[in-house]
Amino acid sequence: MAAKTLQFAATHSLSFTFFPRWLRNTENGAPIDAVRLHSDSMAVCEQMLIHGQVQFLLCHRHPDVPPLLAPDQFIGKKVGEDVLVPLASASANFGTSPETLPYLAYTHESGLGRIVAHRLHGKEDYLNLKPLFSSHLAAVLMSMALESKGVAWLPKSLTEQEMADGRLVRALDESWDIPLEIHLTRPTAPISPSAEEFWAKLGD
Repeated sequence: MAAKTLQFAATHSLSFTFFPRWLRNTENGAPIDAVRLHSDSMAVCEQMLIHGQVQFLLCHRHPDVPPLLAPDQFIGKKVGEDVLVPLASASANFGTSPETLPYLAYTHESGLGRIVAHRLHGKEDYLNLKPLFSSHLAAVLMSMALESKGVAWLPKSLTEQEMADGRLVRALDESWDIPLEIHLTRPTAPISPSAEEFWAKLGD
């Protein structure tokens, strides 16, 4: 059974929102024998993949932000889409001026943090980008936003219910949204037969 177990590393937000539904869809009537999911920050997940502790890494990607993994040693497939939306509590009153918005930021261990930092680079004249609060967890930033502590760029996949309920609302218009791809990455070196079979089943 250990040889057939598929080993995944996934960032926290995708572990909660995307992974269970995606895995069920990929099974497509042929149940997978066993799965082990390691959920952590992007930095830790990357190290797990590099050191062969997992066969696959599931994470958010942006075309303009290259991964830190060596392209000759790792390959990836797009398996989904998401979007980062600047959100704040509906009850917050931060005014309408972007430069006065209190900013809830991701730390550098976060893959989403790298993407947001890239997107906001050079926007210091428009936004107050000195973080009021930082965490590598999107769920923690969402909790802080819900408590009216500031504005955070949060994955739509994580916040759909809060947005539908009207508890989280846009803090900035759609031009500030950051489209994301969800990628599954593996080593170019051979992995276990069951993992190779799973990878082939995903198609291109």
